[in-house]
Parts: sequence; C-alpha cells; structure tokens
Amino acid sequence: RSEPCFLPRALDGTHHLTFRPILQDFLKEAPAWEEEHTIDGIRWATQASQAWDDIHAALGTAEDTHLDRSERIIPLLLQLEEARASLGKTLSRLERHAQRMQMLVDTAHALLHDTASAHASKAFQEPMWGTWSMVRFVRAMSCLSTQYDLATTHTRMLLPDLCEVSEGAPHRAALATWVRLPCVHTSGIGANAPAFGSDAETITGTSRHFFEHICETEVRGWT
Repeated sequence: RSEPCFLPRALDGTHHLTFRPILQDFLKEAPAWEEEHTIDGIRWATQASQAWDDIHAALGTAEDTHLDRSERIIPLLLQLEEARASLGKTLSRLERHAQRMQMLVDTAHALLHDTASAHASKAFQEPMWGTWSMVRFVRAMSCLSTQYDLATTHTRMLLPDLCEVSEGAPHRAALATWVRLPCVHTSGIGANAPAFGSDAETITGTSRHFFEHICETEVRGWT
C-alpha cells in the first residue's frame, strides 16, 4: 500500500483555510466536555452517592436517639445539597460544550454546501490534505457531536437517581453509569483504524481519539 501524498500548506485553498479552524475548535470542545464530566462530574456524583449510603446507614442505626440521628444526618444532607448544586452547574457546562460542538458541525455543513455548490469534487471526492475528503471530516464531526449531545441528555437523566429520595439504592447504578459514559465511544486511536485513513464510522462510531489522530496526521498546519 502506497503512502498518501499530503497537500503542502502553501497550496491551501479558501476551503482549507476556513475548515482548519473549525476542526481545531471542535477538537477543543470534545476533550473539554470529557474533562468536565470526569473531573468535576464524577467528583460530585460520587459525593452524592456516598451521602445517600451514609444517610441510609445513619437511619438504620437502631440504638441512636432522634437527636443523635439528626446530628449525624444534617451534615450529610448538606453534603448532598452541595453535590446537587454542583452537579447542576456541571451539567450546564456540559450543555454549553455540546451546543458549541453542534454549532461547529452546522458551520462545517454550511461550508460543505458552499464548497459543493462551487466544486462538487472538492467537497465529496478529493482529499482535503491527505486521505479524507471534506464530507468525511464533516460526517465524523456530526457523529461525535451526536454522541456528546446524547451523553449530556443521558447524564442529566441520572440526576434524580443521584440526588432525590427514592426506594432502594438507585444512586449506585446512576454513579456507575456516569463513570461508564455509555453514549460516548472513548476507545483509543486503533479501535476503528484497521488501516491508515480508514473510516471510523464503519464499525461502532467515531472515536474522538481516532478523529484527533486523523486531524493531527493529515491536516497540514494542525499545531
């Protein structure tokens, strides 16, 4: 298999110059979403879940007087309220990142349309810099944006189980789901890359790591 021939940056056309910063901004938002979800989100989701475990343990202590229970539970309720408020702020930031990604996808679609209107081959057939065409980049962006949008919605749906009174212990399952992040394909760059430049969407969906790898490898002047 021959190695791809990369377009020198000096030969960039208008669509290259316009598209590059869109890709760069998009791949700043996706890691920012994951960092917000992992660093702050898991911290506060864990605090909420632990507070519920401690509250249930305190309520189950038969030898405690009503005053003893109140003294033990009130600080736990304050911890729970702190976690609830912080998770709400975290979700707001996740939504902003997801909305920003979708705005960039919309901008990329508009550029694709304009490019196709002038030169269809530049949008759908010719590689932008190496092996991927513009439509392939836009399709991968759209796939990723959908993942983060669904993940944001799914994460918001976990808040009642983490923060509100309910039967059983749904907070534990909610915490496990929050950590697992089932709506986002988070595996490494090799997961969907059986060959150089292969289409990440043909197996289980675009991985952010794989898409970053493609951009870093193919997009001239990426850094």
